[in-house]
Amino acid sequence: MEVFLSSARLLRPPDRLHHLSVIYRSLSSAPSPTELLTRQLPALHDTFSPQHSSLLDLTLASFLPPLTPRRPSSGLPPGHHLVYFPPPIATAALLPDGTDAVHSPGPPYTERLWGGGQLSFSPAPLDSQPRICTERIARVQERQPGCLRVTLERHIRVPNQSPEIVELRDLVFQTAQQARRTARKGARELIYPHEPAHRHVLVPTRELLFRFSALSFNAHRIHLSDEYCRAQGYVRGLIVHGPLCVVLLLEFLARAVLPKGAVIAGFEYRNLAPLHAGEEMTLCARLLARGRWEAWIVGPKGGLAVRGVVTLDEVSGVS
Repeated sequence: MEVFLSSARLLRPPDRLHHLSVIYRSLSSAPSPTELLTRQLPALHDTFSPQHSSLLDLTLASFLPPLTPRRPSSGLPPGHHLVYFPPPIATAALLPDGTDAVHSPGPPYTERLWGGGQLSFSPAPLDSQPRICTERIARVQERQPGCLRVTLERHIRVPNQSPEIVELRDLVFQTAQQARRTARKGARELIYPHEPAHRHVLVPTRELLFRFSALSFNAHRIHLSDEYCRAQGYVRGLIVHGPLCVVLLLEFLARAVLPKGAVIAGFEYRNLAPLHAGEEMTLCARLLARGRWEAWIVGPKGGLAVRGVVTLDEVSGVS
């Protein structure tokens, strides 16, 4: 991974490491919701270098329709921020599942999944200028016994300027017992009642998952180890990243669905069921109303896995 990272991305200010050490020490037992809501999260620093966005395009090239003039050529494409701002965590400090402790509630909530989120985009040039990402834990909800939903609020900006990207990110933390019970039971197959106006079929490979893990500095073992997945009850193997599904949907819309000149201003989505490497998945889209598109992913049996709504920038004048 180091060959992809500029020296600017590897800076680890001492105050950031101090914040992380405090968080690690707090995880000997599950903190209260109040502690999570008041936890001080370290700011992340990066630059919007064209290299990392280009590497993501290269990673996706074999799985999506080709790039066309439909997608604006300047600026950071929507969703590409997900391969920037890597967590500054040493390998030895990772948790047993390969994730980090920064957002974790701690034991007994040891298993993490990506539940969904909401994104708001403003123009962000690929100008290699320094950016800062600030985070806070905005909500903590007990969805059911053994399951917590932790919502992060993230603001990405040039220092001392208005945010270019605002993100709400839902992370689902489960106890090991609840996670295995959920995996064995499997997600209920939801069949979406509407036919898509546009669709694209692909089969995500383990190489795709590995390269996205590398680009996003993500060592979560559910994306990398078949043996670990089987031990967790996911007998169908490696799980496709939640953020990779986000990028695939946004890129599908930008490359093959939206008219030329359309600018994506927002995306709200929910992950409903896991998708697996080596299994067919279908990207779908249909127009809901002027400036609003529904985008979703179905799995190999037609079950709904991801569902979201894209909002276009009205200034672009394109529906």
